[in-house]
Amino acid sequence: LELGCGLGFCGIVAAAATEASSVCLSDGDPMMVAATKCNLKVNNGHTRCPVDVAHIHWENCDQRPAGQFDVVIGADVMYWDASHEALLLTAFQALVPGGQALLFGPKRCGSLDRFVLAAQTGKWGKVEVSSSYSPTVNTLFKGMQCLPFLVRLWKPAKQRMARSAPPDGAKARALREQRAQSLKEDEEKAKLDQQQVHKQRRDQLATRHVSRMMRHRSHDVLPSREASVPRGLLPALSPSRSCSGELETLKADRREGRTLCPLPPGPSRPRRTRRMDSPFMGELGVVGVAADRYDMGSLSQR
Repeated sequence: LELGCGLGFCGIVAAAATEASSVCLSDGDPMMVAATKCNLKVNNGHTRCPVDVAHIHWENCDQRPAGQFDVVIGADVMYWDASHEALLLTAFQALVPGGQALLFGPKRCGSLDRFVLAAQTGKWGKVEVSSSYSPTVNTLFKGMQCLPFLVRLWKPAKQRMARSAPPDGAKARALREQRAQSLKEDEEKAKLDQQQVHKQRRDQLATRHVSRMMRHRSHDVLPSREASVPRGLLPALSPSRSCSGELETLKADRREGRTLCPLPPGPSRPRRTRRMDSPFMGELGVVGVAADRYDMGSLSQR
C-alpha cells in the first residue's frame, strides 16, 4: 500500500520491480486519484502484479484499510506536522501484525524529527531512521539538503495469551487461604515496625528531657549563702551515658533526699512550684521545680 501516492510513480515502480503479490495506490485528493488511474493505464504493460487505485483520506476513519497489507510505503508524506498522527494511525491500521512501513522524506525544517518522535511515543514496536540505505542515493544527493531519509516502522506481532484452566474448589480455597495468611503476616510485620518506631521515638524524647534537665542543672546560677546543700552534691551526668542509667541516678537521688532543687525557700519568698505534666517527668518522679532556685529570665535567654 502506498499512502499519498500523488501521480503514483513509487507504487507503479514497486509493482514493476518487486515481488509484491498486489499493490494499492491511494491518495486523499480525488484529482490525484484520477491522474494515478491515467498513469496506471499508460504503464499497464510494465507492472508484474495487479494494481488498484483507492481514495483514502487519513483523517477519515471509514476509509482506512484494516490489516490488509504487509508493507506500507510513502514518499515525501511527512512534511506536514498536523497530519503526523493521522498518517501513523492509518499506516498502523493498514498493516498486518508484524508488517512494516517504509517512509522516505527529507528533514525539511525539522518535520522529519518531529514525525519520528511521534512514532516513538506511539504503538509501534520499533522505529529506525537511516540515511545510508542506498549507495546510489548517497552518491546522487551527496552534499544536498534534500537527501531523503528512510524511516522504518515495525508493527508488533500479536501475542496470543494462553488461557489458564480455572482452578477447582480445593485449589481455589488453598489460594485464598495462602493470600489471607500472607496479608495477615504483612499486617503483623507493619504493626511491629510501627511499635518499634514508637519505642525509638519515646526513648529519644526521654533522653532529650533528661539531657535538658542535666544541662539546666550544670548551667544554673550560683547558690546563695543560705544553701543547705553544697552545689557539688549532685554528680553531673555525662552525655554519653544511656537513658536508663540517668533514670536510675535520678531515682536514687530522690530516695536519698537529693532533689533537683536543693535550696530551701527563702524567708521572704514563699516556695512556688510548677507542675511537670509530661509523662516522662512522672516516670522520673519529678513533680515540681522551685521557682526561687532558677532565674527563669536567664534560662529562657539561654
